[in-house]
Amino acid sequence: LLQYVPEPMMVRQVYREYARRHGIRRDEEKGETWQLAIERSVREGAVSADDFKRLNEQDARIMTGYMQGLGKPGKPVDFLAGVPWSAWRVTLFFWFSVLSLVTIGGICAVVIVHRQWAEREHLAYPIVTFANELIGHDDKGLFNQIFRTRAFWLGFALSFGILFVRGYQKWFPGFVTIPIGINFGSLRELEFVKQLMKVPEAPRLLNVEIYFAAVGLAYFLSSEASFSLGISGWLFVLVAAPLVVAGVNMSGTMIGGGLPANMY
Repeated sequence: LLQYVPEPMMVRQVYREYARRHGIRRDEEKGETWQLAIERSVREGAVSADDFKRLNEQDARIMTGYMQGLGKPGKPVDFLAGVPWSAWRVTLFFWFSVLSLVTIGGICAVVIVHRQWAEREHLAYPIVTFANELIGHDDKGLFNQIFRTRAFWLGFALSFGILFVRGYQKWFPGFVTIPIGINFGSLRELEFVKQLMKVPEAPRLLNVEIYFAAVGLAYFLSSEASFSLGISGWLFVLVAAPLVVAGVNMSGTMIGGGLPANMY
């Protein structure tokens, strides 16, 4: 079955679903994973080998359809009867609930802060500003002023060229590539940095990568806002490092429980 599973998170979800179907509980005090709990239940006879095989075949078909599609050439899949919706009901219910709450919360936040931000503080909305710059019009020519700016085309050519080469190299690994990041992993040897690296997700800060979309949007932000976004990750590590050294468990994910390591 695992050959059909694209990432570790989905592997854990598959094992958890197995356990839920058969009422299997894991021994969290011993650090038992769902996979080990299922294997133990099979050995103890709580789950028969035939049932386990049948579930493997059923879930393999579901995962194959998820990754490769259920339809065949000339035979479209019926949207209601052809899709195994029952296998995804828990996932769909969870994510639709989360997305609905996030959407409602976002709309409420916009209603509360829009007037203060837009009319009083005059904060820039980078995505909207960029769109307005592209679709704006003046009387000096057919195209907008930004399309007659040399700096715009130089930046576009540079970013497009680098991304094109990197994308082409993904399809043809023998082709050259252009690195867009700097790895400061050698700094881990410093004693001070070793303590900081104990914070979950902190090692990612030593691998600095350039995202052209983020650079472009940051151009429309104020210097204060850009600085706050850039420094927040390091400030979180500096604050969390003493807690981790003191024994505070800061591991976890946004939806997996615990204090999210990427809360900043």
